[in-house]
Parts: sequence; structure tokens; C-alpha cells
Amino acid sequence: MKSAIREETLKELKAIGEVDILIGVPSFHCENTIAFAIDAIAFGLAKYYPDKKSAIIISDGGSTDDTREIASAVKVGAIPKIVSIYRGAAGKGTAFRQILEAASALNAKAIAIFESDHKSTTPEWTRNVLDPILSGKYDFIAPAYKRYKFDAMITGTIAYNLIRSVYGANIRQPIGGDWGLGANFARFLLSLDEWESDIAKYGVDIWITTRALAYNFRVVQARLGVKIRPQKDPNDLSVMFYQVVGTIFSLMATDQEFWTNINKTRDIELLGEYVGIEPSPFLVDKSALIDYFQNGFAIFGALWREFLDEESYVALEKLAIKRENEPFDLPIDIWVKIVYRYAWQYNRQERQRNKLLSSLIPIYNARVASLIDALSDEAIDVNAYFEKQAQAFEKAKPDLIEMWKSK
Repeated sequence: MKSAIREETLKELKAIGEVDILIGVPSFHCENTIAFAIDAIAFGLAKYYPDKKSAIIISDGGSTDDTREIASAVKVGAIPKIVSIYRGAAGKGTAFRQILEAASALNAKAIAIFESDHKSTTPEWTRNVLDPILSGKYDFIAPAYKRYKFDAMITGTIAYNLIRSVYGANIRQPIGGDWGLGANFARFLLSLDEWESDIAKYGVDIWITTRALAYNFRVVQARLGVKIRPQKDPNDLSVMFYQVVGTIFSLMATDQEFWTNINKTRDIELLGEYVGIEPSPFLVDKSALIDYFQNGFAIFGALWREFLDEESYVALEKLAIKRENEPFDLPIDIWVKIVYRYAWQYNRQERQRNKLLSSLIPIYNARVASLIDALSDEAIDVNAYFEKQAQAFEKAKPDLIEMWKSK
């Protein structure tokens, strides 16, 4: 596998020598936010690690705006900074690989990776992510953000629940994007052969989280705060749904010997304090979600009847004819059965994977629409609701294992 580091970047790394800390920033078309991220990182390094030798690398995907020019112009004091274009397939996974290869070249003891498309990173994020690694007690740091109740719905409905129930780890933000890694874990990731696959290209965040769990690295969560980025309505999934859900379904097959022997969820310790502001509320168009589901029923209803259990299909059929002013609810237990059935079918029908994921999106929209109703009352304990949903996934795991081991 050819290195993701170009020759000119390798020369810059050799000129730096060795470092204690490397912070990597994947970037692509983020000219409006890249300077903010670099400023916060550099300030954090200067404030909290003045006695450590540090470096910053911007791993760019070939931006055609001014991302690299702006990144190059940001002043970071005496901290070495490299702005580079990675080599290889376009995608966040390749940017990650270049950062980890750079860390190896620099013999870095601690690595942090911060996203560049938001204005959230603070100097304290740098400390909260790096301190646990530098202590020598942990190999992988997952972020814990403050979220508005309707934010990050793919995480809230699918990713969090599968990591918690299937992989047996209570990690609230398994696709967060801002990470801390120790040198041993970074070297292990580089030794794997998935870097040129769709798993690492499109689903690198969930891939890294599951690698840490499946291979028993020491994991902890770091409180960060609010992630401020252009708000995506749950209706606008673009490719993210395919990236995250397809990746974790695939990994369930890869890791089946690991997770089928896990019968208990362990809590993952939370370290540090939340910093910054409270999350801002926003509106979600519930009617558009319901319309998407009902149109999806017209397209995929026959497919759902074919491979979902009868109770789940009947529940979807009833929702498909709900009128505007009638209650709309896809119950938690039905949602759990559907997600588990899709995970199983996804790994039985490799030629139909894209079609299966396309057919799951309308049901996902129905579940999000149900959540809007369930959580609209300000008196509702949102954390308790998501806890109840996660417990339903855990309770049904024996059914998943039985189904998984069937022909």
C-alpha cells in the first residue's frame, strides 16, 4: 500500500525530527473555518503543553478554494506546521492515514485529530483530548459533546445503540470526529489493510471506534462541549447515512467472533469538564420526514413485506396511511427489530447492499419523526428517553445473535 504522504511533505517531517505531540486537521473546502481551528489548536498547545515539542499537520483533500492558503498564513508561533495534500483516494479516511503516517515518522507519543469544518474547537479541547493519552493510561479518546435533542440523529437512533449493544461499550458519540490516539493504537491502525476500502474511506470514524473496542485498547471519553457547524436537517442525509450505517453493518460481520460473546455493556469513563456555550435549539420539519417515509412505503413496501417480520411490517403499513393530524409513532421495540434485521440482511445479500440501505432511510425518517413527538415536551428527560431506547437494543441482542447464527 503506497504511503499517503507525498515526498515534499516527508521532507518537511524529516526536518522537524521527533515530537511529543502531533495534531492533525483533515480539511476540504473549509476556507471559512480552517483558521479558527488552527488558532484554537495552537493556543491550546502553547497554553497547556509549553514544555512539549509539538507539531500541526493539515491534511487536505485537494481543496479548490483558499483552504490551504489560509491555513498556511495562520501564525502558530514556534510550533512547526505543515500544510499538505494527501496522496490516495479522496476521502476523510485517507486524510486520517496521512496524519497517522506523519505521527509515525515523527515518533509522536500522542496524536489528536480535530475536524476543520466547524467553529467549535477550543484550547481546552486540546487539553481534554491529549491529557488522557499523555498520562499513559489510555489508547483512544472519544469525544463527548453537548448536543441539542434533535441533533446527530443517525448517532441517536442507530450508531450509539449498536456500539452500546453489539460492541458492549457505552460511547455516546462513536462518530464524533475529534479524537485522541496513543502511539501504540496509531501504529496498530496503520498495520490494518482496510485503508483502501470503503470502510476507511467513508466510515473512518466508526471504524476507528470499533477497532479500539474489538481489539481491547484502553478507551475513555473526553467532555468537549458544543459542536457548532452548519446545521443539517435530519431530512438531508446526503451520503452520511450510507457511510455510517453501511460501515457498522459491515464491521458487525468482521467482528462477529468478538461481539457475539459479549453479554453485558460496560460504561466508558468520562473525563474532563464541558467547556463553552449551551447548544442552540432548532426546528425539524416533521411533515417532510413523514412524507419521505410514506413515499418510501410506496417504493419499498413489497421489499419490507419480504424480509421484515410480520409485526414490523404491519406497524410500517399502518404508519403509511396515517393522516396529518393523527399520532405518528414507530415504537422503540419495532425500530430495534428492524435495525437488527437490516444488519443481518445487509451481510447476507452483498449485491443488494445499496438497495437495502436506500430502503432503510424512509424507516429511519419515520423513527426520527416519532422522536420529535416523543421529545417535544420540554418536561421530558431526553437522556432518560435515549437510555430507554439503548436498553431496548441491549435486551434484544440475544435475538440478534440467534438470527445472526442462523442460515
